[in-house]
This record gives sequence, structure tokens and C-alpha cells, in this order.
Amino acid sequence: MNRVEVFENSVLDYNGNLSEEKGAFKLIENSIASIDALDLTEEEKKKKLVSILNGMKNTTLRRLNGLKSEHIKKIIDEIFQIRADTIMNPSISNLNLQDILYYVSVTDRLAVTGANLKDDILEKKEREKKAEEERIKKLEVEKKKIEEEKHKKELALLEKLSEGEELIYKLKKLESEDGEYDKFCNTEIYPNIDKFDEKEKIIIAKGLKEYWIRNDKWEGKQSKKQEKKIKKIQGILKDI
Repeated sequence: MNRVEVFENSVLDYNGNLSEEKGAFKLIENSIASIDALDLTEEEKKKKLVSILNGMKNTTLRRLNGLKSEHIKKIIDEIFQIRADTIMNPSISNLNLQDILYYVSVTDRLAVTGANLKDDILEKKEREKKAEEERIKKLEVEKKKIEEEKHKKELALLEKLSEGEELIYKLKKLESEDGEYDKFCNTEIYPNIDKFDEKEKIIIAKGLKEYWIRNDKWEGKQSKKQEKKIKKIQGILKDI
């Protein structure tokens, strides 16, 4: 998560009820900064932070470092929402300590200044949402246009092909679809080859031979059924 997102989350999360705890923020911020400076992993730093925050929350002292304990506890409850030794606030639970410190410092400034930036951020997010929707819509229009152009070109190509050439063209298109090309070959092309004149037969036979070679169904050991088909195609092609 980048700093802009951390800032926006802090603003949107802040409910304006920490204005009396202005000085208490510094104690928490200094604690976070001190822990972050330690040679520990992020996980270890978070555990240490939770331990210190729990210590502040559970103290029986009325004041900590000259600050009212109730004010400190309120900040911890509002910002960190610690449950079972875990930070539950979704806006910061997955952040590193530097970003957690930034989140807390933004909340601190909001409490001090009393600024209300929620409306601005919500408007910004709405603008971004609309812009993204427009971008997706534009991409969909462009994609549809490309597909239509492709379809037109394909139709123009098919008009120029003979019936046999069209069958082989369709067969090549189906090679990327598992099982579909075999089905098309076995039901639409091979059984109907004798219905065509000699010129078309040769075109179809060439296409079938190339197709079978590409799919290891021309040379080597084949099933009796496939061998029969190969012999038929060889007979049509002869010395071609």
C-alpha cells in the first residue's frame, strides 16, 4: 500500500472524536519510531508494538509521561483496535511500522487541526471510479471494434475460398480447441471427401495430410482405422 492510500484510509477512518488527545499521540508515535529503529523483523516489531500498547492500555496509573492514561487508551482503541494481541484495524494490520507511524501521524494532524477531508477524498475516489469505468468501457468498445474488423476480414477471406479450402481453413482454426478439430475432421471433412470433384478432393486431401502430420497421425504406428484413412488420402494425392 502506498502513502497516498495510507493517508486516505487514515482520513476516512477518523471520526473526529480524538480532539482531546492531541498530546497523547506523540507518546504513541515516539514508541512506534523507537521500535522501528530496532534490528528486528517486521513481525517482531509488530509484536513488540502490541505488547507496549497493551501495557499502556492496561496500566492502573492515571497518567503516563504526564498525559492522561484515558486519553492514550482511547487513541489505542480507536486506531489499533487490538484483540487477542493482534491489530484488527484492517487499514493498518498489514502495514509495516513506518506506514503505521504515518497513519497515526495523519490522524494526529487531523485531531490537532480539526480538518475534515473526508468529502474531498470521497469525491476523488468517485472521480477515479468513474474514470476507471470509462476506461474499461472504452477498452470494451475498442475490443468489439477489433473483433468486428477481424470478423469482416474473415468473411471476406471465406468468400474467396472454394468449399474444400473453406473446410481446411475451419479445421486449422479448430486445432487450438481440444477435441474439436478431431470431431470436425471425422464428421465434416473425411466422410464427405468423395462428394467433391477431383480438384477439391486434392485440396482437402492435402489439408488432411498436413493436419495429420502436425498431429502425429500420418507416420509411424497408427490404429487400423487411421491407417485406412491415410491410404485413402494417399490414393487421392498419388504422386503429388
